[in-house]
Amino acid sequence: MTDSWDITETLARARNGDREAQEFLAMRYRDHLMRKASLKLAPYVRKHLDPDDVVQSTLRTFFRRHQEGKFDNFDFNREEQKDGLLRLLCTILIRKCQRVSRVGRREEEAPALLGDDGELFPNDILEGISKEPSPKEVAELEELVRVVSERLIHPRDRKILELRIAGYSIREICEHEEVKCSESMVFIALRRIKEQMRRYFETK
Repeated sequence: MTDSWDITETLARARNGDREAQEFLAMRYRDHLMRKASLKLAPYVRKHLDPDDVVQSTLRTFFRRHQEGKFDNFDFNREEQKDGLLRLLCTILIRKCQRVSRVGRREEEAPALLGDDGELFPNDILEGISKEPSPKEVAELEELVRVVSERLIHPRDRKILELRIAGYSIREICEHEEVKCSESMVFIALRRIKEQMRRYFETK
């Protein structure tokens, strides 16, 4: 894709799950969103949360909602210096920053939560492992990770799951010697992992 890209065509492809289109959009807007996240995240939140994690969560939220048809009536067309998609992405990101800042103010010692589309586990699981876990909770978490890992087709996805659980940031995962891929590919892999987790909990 060149700079003369067609936003309507690219968004249509992204909505249909085209990874090249999704990666193109992610890379095109990432730098602007990173600057915005760095400005909007409160200092006490940045101790626990990398701005890059908020950006990746923002992109995941957009792609998921776009595929669900939530933005069907939104005007993405660019006119002069206006960019409808950028405005929408910034809106999503700012709301996430506001949410995690409120959480961080109440619990500065705990990692801030991005919400159901920004973390691998539901809040009740996170709350369980943020404290001293019971043997039952440890066993449940281990079973979840085992089942999800078995369902992942790509070995790299399994490694990304392992690293994310261990607390690695998106950037650290990208640079890990057993991963070595772009940030946009990592968050696409995390979407696949989240889908497998959703299926796991649906059968419980």
